Amino acid sequence: MAGNLTAMIAAAFSGSAAPPVTSDPYFDYTTLLLPGNGTNGAQNNTFLDSGNPAEFTGSISGTTLTVTAVASGTIKVGQWISGSGITASPQTTITALGTGTGGTGTYTVNQSQTVSSTTITSNGFPITRNGNTTQGTFSPFSQTGWGNYFDGTGDYINTVDNAALDVGSSAFTFEFWFFNQQNAQSGSFAGIGLIASKSDYNGSNSNGWSLYCYDGSNLTTPSSKLTFFANGTSYAATTSDGAAPFNTWTHIAVVKNGTNLTIYSNGVAVVTSTSAPSTINDTSTGFYIGSTVNGVTWNNTFPSRGYISNARLVKGVAVYTGAFTPPTSPLEATQSAGTNISAITGTQTSLLTCQSNRFIDNSSNNFTITRNGDTSVVAFSPFNPSASWSAATYGGSGYFDGTGDYLSVPANAAWNLGSNSFCIECWSYPTATQADKHLFSLNSSGGTGYWVLRYNTGTVPQFIYNNYGTSLTSSEAATLNQWNHIAMVSNGTTMSLYLNGTRRATASATAINDGSANALIIGSQLTASREITGYLSSGRIVNGSSVYDPTQTSITVPTAPLTAITNTSLLLNYTNAGIYDATSKNDLETVADAKISTTQSKWGGSSMAFDGTGDYLTNNNYNSVVLPFGSGDFTLEGWVYTSSSANMGICQISTTSGGLQASQTNTVALYISNYVFGAYYANAAKNGGTSISSSTWSHFALVRSSGTLKLYVNGTADSTFGSLSDTTNYTGGYIAIGGYYNASYLLNGYLQDFRITRYARYTTNFTAPTAAFPTL
Repeated sequence: MAGNLTAMIAAAFSGSAAPPVTSDPYFDYTTLLLPGNGTNGAQNNTFLDSGNPAEFTGSISGTTLTVTAVASGTIKVGQWISGSGITASPQTTITALGTGTGGTGTYTVNQSQTVSSTTITSNGFPITRNGNTTQGTFSPFSQTGWGNYFDGTGDYINTVDNAALDVGSSAFTFEFWFFNQQNAQSGSFAGIGLIASKSDYNGSNSNGWSLYCYDGSNLTTPSSKLTFFANGTSYAATTSDGAAPFNTWTHIAVVKNGTNLTIYSNGVAVVTSTSAPSTINDTSTGFYIGSTVNGVTWNNTFPSRGYISNARLVKGVAVYTGAFTPPTSPLEATQSAGTNISAITGTQTSLLTCQSNRFIDNSSNNFTITRNGDTSVVAFSPFNPSASWSAATYGGSGYFDGTGDYLSVPANAAWNLGSNSFCIECWSYPTATQADKHLFSLNSSGGTGYWVLRYNTGTVPQFIYNNYGTSLTSSEAATLNQWNHIAMVSNGTTMSLYLNGTRRATASATAINDGSANALIIGSQLTASREITGYLSSGRIVNGSSVYDPTQTSITVPTAPLTAITNTSLLLNYTNAGIYDATSKNDLETVADAKISTTQSKWGGSSMAFDGTGDYLTNNNYNSVVLPFGSGDFTLEGWVYTSSSANMGICQISTTSGGLQASQTNTVALYISNYVFGAYYANAAKNGGTSISSSTWSHFALVRSSGTLKLYVNGTADSTFGSLSDTTNYTGGYIAIGGYYNASYLLNGYLQDFRITRYARYTTNFTAPTAAFPTL
């Protein structure tokens, strides 16, 4: 969406007759939102097993737990319990059976105490965090939709050749959403950004078609014009400036019917031609998105930079016949007719991609999509969600940085697979090539491998068991920078390994040695080596049933977070983050004692607390969804409460891991000193002049709009800060919240509703919000 939200927000939050804001029309541009509401003291460091829940009535005398009634679930050794009066630190854990075997009876616990009869909840197996493993709301089930990110340096995706992709003399429509960042490119060919191509053009051949960001003549200056080439350079149609504007989502549609060609930008025709070739020559090339012309002589000469979402090629239908309203939800393979919109039926959709949690084609052709460069699947799309994030519906993930991060679960009989039916599964989003990196590992301290689900060389899933003597190795590798579903399944007779729903290895089942005397490790092995780099989500071990049929060549990939089904031994959905991102795009680490606090709040009863001595938040991983800003507009805002006049940071976005960067180079930072805000920008620093009150909530907003940077304090532009020229191409992707420069300049205070938007929300003075920001 485009436009100025200032008046809308001012009216909605001013307390006037205007209705309150219940949803944010620019949530699709919001890349981080931390409401700061939650349980007092909560951080992102405590991981929960949701696989063994039980609720019962019981009492404790010494180390004997007596259960008199069970409301739900099964009580198991290894579970930790909670309830009124029960010792919580260290956790109270069931260590042995007495007369009880899962229901009423007696059990032994590890902490001696006296607790009268009360309602008790068992909370699965205790999980120990190692390194700086963290968790958050980024997951395979994002409510904000999906796109693909192309960084302009060798990134593209492609299919193989197929007759369904050759349009010939047929009518056709190619459409997509584009967040154009071509203006951040530089070099001899920065003026051309190839969006899509089914062409063999290499300087001499003249078959197929291509769509570029190109003004038709200038090779070096990035352009917001679109040029459509057909049959080499024998035909070209070029729009005026702004058809593909920079740093905003735009719906683009190329429609050809006979010799008539129309290019639409946000539903408005920007090129109309009656002289297009009646037939576009077929090629033997695949369909390319993001770069390259057939991957030959001109390979990667003209890379596109930006985000592409919901790309669809329809053969045989001119989908748009006049001005139309662009889609407001993800595209589908079929659709009904509408105003100046034709129906799509059957198999007319030849390709439908850039809209899923992995690189796939959702048309009936189901073409294999090949990722090139470091193209990534991102939870960033032009569509606003219909519901706010919730743990049950959208889940979460854990982030493991590859240097000491892993989780451990104590030894338990639940890990003894033996000759049982079982299923070990998870979602994995690897961000670096994995070689001998462990997803689940049951090893002894001496290195005996009872069973391990890991990445073998080349990020290839592999299940190894019985002291590494037997293995099932996938015939395909997992794909970097996308979500991959991995499932190891046995019914006691047949064992199969599945990757993204397709069986990639199978064998006769054999008994697996009992390694239940050892701890189960997630993300590494027992010796804290072979750590994965990336995200894990919906990890589940089911011991006693197979969940899927291992005799089948394919299974249905889950479309929602996994749940605790019968025989579930372990369930990790990574949804216990105290400080969470409501946009489902980020997993943040709560460094030191950064946490939720009920001591102060602007609204909602809690906020994010920082004590000035080591506390801050960081993404700890380079996140191209949130950042870099490039040269586009942005708004960085929130509420701060402090009683300190020290020089301390609100946040910093930089190229340095962890976010804190002891320089002004290529960084955006907001700080406060002696109750006055200041900022790093364009390799410089500037202080404002508006003082805020001590021990009072104050709203701040740092806004760049069309190359002008302003600072607003409680809705009023800071005149001392002024209107600063800033066209910097910010390439930093690391963020620190609650600090800047280094650990000597950390916030002593509270933050609430910290929000980053890739849009200039405010361009004039406004009324500071009087309610919490919408979370959808």
